[in-house]
Amino acid sequence: SAGPPLRHHPPALAPSAPTVEALATRLAAAQRPLIVCGGLPATPPGLGPALDRVTRRLGAAVLAEPTSQLRTRGRPGLIAAAEPLLRVPAFAARQRPDCVLRLGAPPTSRTTAAWLAGLHPTPTVLVDPDGTWADPEAAATEVVAADPALLLRALARRLGGGAPSAAAAAWQAGWERAGAAAEAAIAAALGDTPLFEAHVVRALWRRLPARATVVVGSSLPIRAVDSFGGPARRGWRLLANRGASGIDGLISTAAGVAAAGPGPTVLLGGDLSAFHDMNGLWALRRHGLRCTVVVCDNDGGGIFSLLPPAGHPDVFEQLFGTPLGLDWSRVAALYDLEHRAVTATADLDRAVRWALRAPGSVLLTVRFPRTGSAAAHAALFAAVAAAVPAPG
Repeated sequence: SAGPPLRHHPPALAPSAPTVEALATRLAAAQRPLIVCGGLPATPPGLGPALDRVTRRLGAAVLAEPTSQLRTRGRPGLIAAAEPLLRVPAFAARQRPDCVLRLGAPPTSRTTAAWLAGLHPTPTVLVDPDGTWADPEAAATEVVAADPALLLRALARRLGGGAPSAAAAAWQAGWERAGAAAEAAIAAALGDTPLFEAHVVRALWRRLPARATVVVGSSLPIRAVDSFGGPARRGWRLLANRGASGIDGLISTAAGVAAAGPGPTVLLGGDLSAFHDMNGLWALRRHGLRCTVVVCDNDGGGIFSLLPPAGHPDVFEQLFGTPLGLDWSRVAALYDLEHRAVTATADLDRAVRWALRAPGSVLLTVRFPRTGSAAAHAALFAAVAAAVPAPG
């Protein structure tokens, strides 16, 4: 018979004293320090507090992926709207750091990844505890094999207390002003845009309970969380399947998380990824699992409407849009799930509240056209560009 889930406890790599000394010296001398936190499946114990101590001491700006588990409210130096900010060429050009410390996986955002790659040869230290060398853009100038929590804690001890230099404090404050302006612009612009992925993310973020785990699908859902979700509540965990096969097994992944996790589980995905693993819905019923399944139904591959293939209307729908035309009420009936469909922003909050309070697994679909989503993305990015403070 099957036993409890296997737990693997790999050894934590402690940094050497000379490594800590050299890195602390370099960071302390930086006038424009940047810390980039990529995806981490779980936050190593002590990483968050150590990051905060280092950030306060250095005057660093912190760009954190949603799946880093470090993009949480109240974190010093956190710029939750960094992705749309870096789409503003003038802002991206003037916000060049003089030292970068990178933790976790590479960025989800192509904009952020390209900006980081363009910083070369700025000193960029990649923390690589698993030997995976997660640097596809070859932007790192130095690789440190160490557990990120142990490294940050050692750096915090070595750097000690005190305040950052005046230049570093001004650098951090400039990022924070821009981040606040961008978040305000996004919130204001959302009221004037048609229903699309960002509304769904915001509605979930308003209602998610403490200790919730959100499994986010590839393509537009994870990018909407990254660009428009803002900071997360402490205690949430955000997971995502990334890479060449990130679309595969999405619902089954969420089912596994619901079976093993201590808190409520929410799946946020698109209609294509849900269709690819539709039979994963059977596992929810078969094993009596409680998972709130939220599908952004834009009837196909919505991300391609934001990419160059959209400029080829003669083949776009057949090769990239790939509309499904699914009736999700029939899908829900097939797997014996309660279902609600939303097509208007005014109905979204009520539907999310119903889905999260349901005693068992439910399916909530939010339907909107791909063309409207593409226009709404453009409107929000334009609003951020207009809100970015001038230099100085």
